[in-house]
Amino acid sequence: MERARMKYLTIAGFSFFVALTSYGTGGDWFDYPAKLSDTLDMLPGKSLGAIFLETSVIPSAEGSLD
Repeated sequence: MERARMKYLTIAGFSFFVALTSYGTGGDWFDYPAKLSDTLDMLPGKSLGAIFLETSVIPSAEGSLD
């Protein structure tokens, strides 16, 4: 019975340790989320038409185009 209790305490302690260390990721409380105008440079330079053509199910022409 004592081994089972030690096993549960070890698992609980490890889980508590992992939970405490996982809060160390992320920004500070005074960092504001990025605005859309700030993130536009990171987005790919594709138009909605180009995205539609890439994702459409229309088969492309066979062979090379001259």
